[in-house]
Amino acid sequence: MTAAEAEADDPTAADTLEKFRLYETRARFYLIGTSREKRWFQVLKIDRSERSELNISEDPVWYSQQEVKNLLHRISEGNRSTGGLTFVTKAYGIAGCIKFLESYYLILVTKRRQIGCICGHPIYCIDESQMITIPHSSVQTDVATSKNELRYKKLLASVDLTKDFFYSYTYPIMQSLQQNVTSAGLKEMPYENLFVWNTFLTEPVRSRCRNTLWTLALVHGHFKQVKLSIFGRELNVVLISRRSRHFAGTRFLKRGVNDHGKVANDVETEQIVLEEEAGSWKGRMSAIVQMRGSIPLFWSQEAGRLSPKPDIFVQRYDPTYEATKLHFDDLAQRYGHPIIILNLIKTVEKRPREMMLRREYFNAVGYLNQNVPEEKKLRFIHWDFHKFAKSKSANVLGVLGGVASEILDLTGFYYSGKPKVQKKRSTQLSRTSTARDGSIDVRASSGDLSRLSSNADTLGSTASQDGRKDDSKQELPGYAPCYQTGVLRTNCIDCLDRTNVAQYAYGLAALGRQLHAMGVTDVSKIHPDSSIASALMEMYQSMGDALAHQYGGSAAHNTVFPERQGKWKATTQSREFLKSIKRYYSNAYTDGEKQDAINLFLGYFQPQDGKPALWELDTDYYLHVTTSADDLTSDSYHMTSSTGNSAAGEAGVALSPRATLSPVPACKEDFSRMKLTSFDKLIQRTCSLIRNVRLHCDADLKQSGTVGTSGMAPDAAYLAFTTADVENGWYGGTLIYDQDENSGAYKHYSEFCQGSVMDPFEHDSENERHYAEALSLDIDITDDSRVEAEMQDALDDYQIIGSDLSIIPSCGLLAEDPSQLTRLHRHKPCKITQPVFLSILLGANRHCWSLGGKPPFHSMSISSASRRAGGLLRRIVGGALRRPFSSEPDAAASAAAGYHVAGGPSFMRGAVFWEPGRPLTVEEFRMPRPKAGELLIKTKACGVCHSDLHVLKGELPFSSPCVVGHEITGEVVDHGTHTPAEIINRFPVGSHVVGAFIMPCGNCFYCVKGQEDLCESFFAYNRAKGTLYDGETRLFLRSNGKPVYMYSMGGLAEYCVVPANALAVLPNSLPYTESAILGCAVFTAYGALRHAAEMRAGDSVAVIGVGGVGSSCLQIAKAFGASEVIAVDVLDEKLESARTLGATHTVNAAKEDAVERIKEITDGRGVDVAVEALGKALTFSQCAKSVRDGGKAVMIGLAAANVMGEVDITRLVRRQVKIIGSYGARARQDLPQIVKLAESGVFNLKNTISRKCKFEEANSAYEDLDHGKIIGRAVVEIMS
Repeated sequence: MTAAEAEADDPTAADTLEKFRLYETRARFYLIGTSREKRWFQVLKIDRSERSELNISEDPVWYSQQEVKNLLHRISEGNRSTGGLTFVTKAYGIAGCIKFLESYYLILVTKRRQIGCICGHPIYCIDESQMITIPHSSVQTDVATSKNELRYKKLLASVDLTKDFFYSYTYPIMQSLQQNVTSAGLKEMPYENLFVWNTFLTEPVRSRCRNTLWTLALVHGHFKQVKLSIFGRELNVVLISRRSRHFAGTRFLKRGVNDHGKVANDVETEQIVLEEEAGSWKGRMSAIVQMRGSIPLFWSQEAGRLSPKPDIFVQRYDPTYEATKLHFDDLAQRYGHPIIILNLIKTVEKRPREMMLRREYFNAVGYLNQNVPEEKKLRFIHWDFHKFAKSKSANVLGVLGGVASEILDLTGFYYSGKPKVQKKRSTQLSRTSTARDGSIDVRASSGDLSRLSSNADTLGSTASQDGRKDDSKQELPGYAPCYQTGVLRTNCIDCLDRTNVAQYAYGLAALGRQLHAMGVTDVSKIHPDSSIASALMEMYQSMGDALAHQYGGSAAHNTVFPERQGKWKATTQSREFLKSIKRYYSNAYTDGEKQDAINLFLGYFQPQDGKPALWELDTDYYLHVTTSADDLTSDSYHMTSSTGNSAAGEAGVALSPRATLSPVPACKEDFSRMKLTSFDKLIQRTCSLIRNVRLHCDADLKQSGTVGTSGMAPDAAYLAFTTADVENGWYGGTLIYDQDENSGAYKHYSEFCQGSVMDPFEHDSENERHYAEALSLDIDITDDSRVEAEMQDALDDYQIIGSDLSIIPSCGLLAEDPSQLTRLHRHKPCKITQPVFLSILLGANRHCWSLGGKPPFHSMSISSASRRAGGLLRRIVGGALRRPFSSEPDAAASAAAGYHVAGGPSFMRGAVFWEPGRPLTVEEFRMPRPKAGELLIKTKACGVCHSDLHVLKGELPFSSPCVVGHEITGEVVDHGTHTPAEIINRFPVGSHVVGAFIMPCGNCFYCVKGQEDLCESFFAYNRAKGTLYDGETRLFLRSNGKPVYMYSMGGLAEYCVVPANALAVLPNSLPYTESAILGCAVFTAYGALRHAAEMRAGDSVAVIGVGGVGSSCLQIAKAFGASEVIAVDVLDEKLESARTLGATHTVNAAKEDAVERIKEITDGRGVDVAVEALGKALTFSQCAKSVRDGGKAVMIGLAAANVMGEVDITRLVRRQVKIIGSYGARARQDLPQIVKLAESGVFNLKNTISRKCKFEEANSAYEDLDHGKIIGRAVVEIMS
């Protein structure tokens, strides 16, 4: 009797529930589940009356289809007085259930897609999911809608279940095929498996229902299945990558190993070959498993915005390599022996980075191999991938293929054997077992397994006795199965790019043996240029890109595959360059938030009321070491203990009573960064002022303390260079000879590693004398920024001295004794550090450098700076560096000359536009002085807008030279003299603010009427003359005092002056960079839809041109309740982005008639409101034609001078079409409202910003904007 027949008679024989329907009443949710055959139904009841508790009960009764209909009818009738029973959604399983600060949320998979089939068991991915709040709104408090609660929801939702998650109802996809064959008696999905990512999320449901019937076990990684036909035989090749949930995270935030021996980027890759004939299962199958993982040492890299290749630091000394040992013990438990390590990192570098880890890794393996039997020793292969690949005659895949062949001889692979003719085994299956009608029981097709162990956790434990009893049998097709024992572990630095090539080479070698064992081919090798090899290469390339996106933020770097595929080298290089940029951006700007989302999803952090939020933690290190992630399924090991007995942990995380940390020594290290790596906190307590593992201690300095004590651990350099280099055994490189040990470069590196901690003046008495003289000056340590400001003021004072005054006596004294400069400025002493003092002097003549340039003194040593200081001072005093001045500087320039921020600088930098066709240059300005009602803002970020571009290209006439930039965020540093107290109280010094590009005067005819977007003074003075409302600019060049005009506030500068009427307070929850666009892009969109269009909820809206402002229009329209939001553009990339920002429909105007398509979407009428955001004649006409009768066409795109648009006047009159121009919003009343909307999460600022660049990159940002390379909005980050 088949499983389907059994289920028809006995509902408890149903193996799984696959389809669900969710209903709700005021008091409960009812989840109705059924198997694929829809013969029997079961009901899950979820209580909605409790605000913060989860009450779930499973109805023990199984219902027929008619019985469940009757049940739902009774429920509906019984709840008629409170609204009855309402259908919510279809679903295909529960992905999780989670609580943040108050309410529980149910995560349902609402759309699925089959992506493969293994042994008749379908494999699915997720197309859509939905998060549903469980408590009814009537029992919720304000906490449910608080900012933190909403932010946690958004953070969890950022883990996209539709990308790279997959599952099966009946096949344990989280285990290898060999494990599933050998794990007899498996009754339900093993959620405790390290590859099940939603173990924590599903635990509340599983523990209450006491089964896994309702939940899905999600695996994260990659799944790819292709069908091949070889000599008429149909084969399925499956490639599965499973990412471990332990120590999971992003590239620079998760490196190396943690205290439990779990490594970052731990991914198991399985390659399965299944034989089919005419769509039926024949029973032959084969599989090979390999894995990748970060180098198992305590190391990290500091992710920075200035370096795409940060330095590598070995962060913690582990002389006995305990964590490394735990890691390899875990691999032995999972896969058996031998464990072969293929290490692909660099051996020799000009600047030691990877080579440091190579040496330490070598020593770790050697140390661990000292006291273990020969058969359990780790086999270490080192091969410098990059060095070999650079050779013109290099055959990377050929070398790796040879290595792979030898490794396969050691580990073997799984092969089921030829099935004997027998009746299909009939068993009584539990409803959560892994077999069902139409699929085969993998345990029944693998031959006689009675002699095999049932340990499901050890892939290779069964093979040591039987799998290789006769090696010759593995080379010939036959009845006897064979098994893999041991595993290949491959790594480079990121375990992405080089690792992926090596894994493909191993997979190709294994595929040849798999096909040979199954009797498909006569030989055990596949030619690398064959179609089979090409198909497999595409699979590994797809897998590599997916894994690289997950861990590194971009597709995998690869030149080997494209070269093998015959692609043009120049195209490959440009593509690789773009990948580098994308990966760098992701690592520098988005990885912190990704890491927070992963920690929340995996349950390493669970929020608690009154405790610090996840994003407030300095580091997540303790989240990953306080308890094993395997224990998250037990209540006593949750991050929040339900019993209340566990000790309070770091930052609101309740620790298990058994979770303890060994005492570690204190450290004074301090790191400042956006997001700390996992080991940063550990560094502060263990490294004792040592940044690099290779800093050598003095020979006579005794090491203090031992492991587990409060003393400092022994220097790893001691072990690294006293460990004997044994002859080239496995861990030294048997398969690939390690020939560089005695090279000059390596000896040089060894000497470097054992060098003194600090001896900068060895054999250089002159340098030492200069430095000693500098230190003998009467100087003390103080704040560098204040010192620099005061010193610059002093230099400014000397520059302003007219030639007719000659040299004053104090200047002569200064020329003889530079230390006197600190006593001359305004007749008061100041304290200064020597390096800052010298850098100021040497930078005194760098008043202008081109964008991207560097101050000349940055590369200068202190000793050479000392030698130059005296001569430079004499040149300053003698007038050699004196700048020419206008003979009659205006009063404003003179007033600005002596102004500086209290305790701060008296000058700043700004990007100046000189004339069309000439690039922006960075110039030094005198510090702009605010006047009454104005504020001096330290600019943090400035948006890159098309309006600026029109000015730069000469399409909009404007006074020059000028500083552009008109959407800024920053910090208040000063108020103008006589500024009213009300403004000072509203914007105190230190306030975070955002500025509007329309700066209303508040006094003109239109401002008094509340129409500040028509302010007369703004257009008469700023737009017409480039000044503020007294007719004067606030910007003057430092070199000669000449005025520079301001486009709005002139925000593309380190400081700017802004009238208080154009500012709004920016809450701390909103970041500076993303919020910069609030003052123009969002400000313009808000004004267009709120005031010009007077949009109402339910209106249909079309936005033509979805760039920076247009994308904001989409979000405003959605926030205002538009029924339909139609995005129109000519670039698919922009339209794809538009969907994420609220567009319900997209129209590519380059491929179809935009007007016709808009009318088709709106049943022939047209939209209520159309917004044109490009400023072109064609789009003007499209906008006017797209609105319905009586509709409103709003024009917000600025056009070049003299551009005219055409309109059908007859239709305009007869059908009352309204064409309205809109330039912006109203700063005083609208800007605070826009900030509130942003704070509530209405705007997706993160997705709107597509590029963040440095101050020096502003010119290139405008160039890319002009060439259409920026999707959305770009922002210049000016000051940290």
